[in-house]
Amino acid sequence: MNLEQILCEKVISKLGEEFNVELNHVKRNNEQTFTALAIRKKGEYIAPNIYIGYHLYKIDRGEMTVDEAVEDIIKSYYEASESTGVDLEFLTDWERAKELLFVTLISKKRNRNRLKDIPYREYAGDIVITYRMLVNIGGKGTGTIQVNNELMQQWGVEESEIFEAAKVSSPKLFTVRTCSIYKLMLELLEENDKNDDMMDRAELEAILSEGSPIMVITNESRVWGAGAIVYSDALKEISDKYETDLYILPSSVHELVVVPIFNETLNADIFKKMVPEVNEEQVPNQDILSDSVFKYERETGRFYSLDEELATV
Repeated sequence: MNLEQILCEKVISKLGEEFNVELNHVKRNNEQTFTALAIRKKGEYIAPNIYIGYHLYKIDRGEMTVDEAVEDIIKSYYEASESTGVDLEFLTDWERAKELLFVTLISKKRNRNRLKDIPYREYAGDIVITYRMLVNIGGKGTGTIQVNNELMQQWGVEESEIFEAAKVSSPKLFTVRTCSIYKLMLELLEENDKNDDMMDRAELEAILSEGSPIMVITNESRVWGAGAIVYSDALKEISDKYETDLYILPSSVHELVVVPIFNETLNADIFKKMVPEVNEEQVPNQDILSDSVFKYERETGRFYSLDEELATV
């Protein structure tokens, strides 16, 4: 019996027969797997996943005993249970559920196994469209639920219907936001003004100017914001503003960086090299969208990967 199983058995013993406890390996975006205990009180529908990677790490380093880990896991479960006042009736009610749908973009290459279980559609290059639902969590804010094939079957709809509904509901849930990279970085600087690793305003202004043509597309929440290009005209508006084609750098699943192509001397090769390097060194694995550079053509409205000859939109 390994340490994960030992923790699971001890939590079961501590909680008693009123509870079901299962060891769960949760797959997140880009095939990232996290170890959790799914704890559910008998007769209840929700089983919060209590992630135990932290506890395994602390025990391994001798900084926490198994019994201390068990107590902390159970405490986390009760805290999660108190805050999970989610109305789940909408899960099987298509008419209600479709109002909560929103579009997300993820990497096909990095999610091959996961895509077997969820509805999706090809978009461009290795980027695919998937769907999530926005839910209120008992006065504690909001959370999201991944739409999977089981939900789609319960609704009795096809992927195409989910896509059309999500295009309508997404902008209502997440307002599209476009701004200069200068403005966004200043906001991040202000939010992290106590972080010694952030450059100060003077350093930033030495790199960028307020008139910087480099733009960012996201949403007001800056969560799953890359999907905004699916349900808005953000690319067209930026392209029309600068009267040129655009290079799009997939910064993460949460935002896209847009570079107007003012002249032919702006070679995409530097971006092709830069994007994979930034993903490798700075972007959390679960947030990586793509290693490719994309292009938007103003005249045709085509959005495609520079690794391809033809767009798939």
